[in-house]
Amino acid sequence: MQQKRTEKFGEDTLVTTAELAEWLGLSVRTIEGLRRDAPDRLPPHIRIGARTIRYRVGDVRDWLAHRGIATDAEDSAKLARVG
Repeated sequence: MQQKRTEKFGEDTLVTTAELAEWLGLSVRTIEGLRRDAPDRLPPHIRIGARTIRYRVGDVRDWLAHRGIATDAEDSAKLARVG
């Protein structure tokens, strides 16, 4: 059943700052601060309007992979719990 839930998180799925924070084990406040002060320390974000930020799942997985962090079923399971 866990696999079924994770299927909806394709590479182009967009996640919120709260979902990204949960995925990375950080607080929303930390994500927001890093995005403002050190954006190179986070995966790229997409601005959808004046106050709406999203992160593409594929970009987050690539960002994690480049840092040597597992991006397989473990990350999919985290996303499934958040979503």
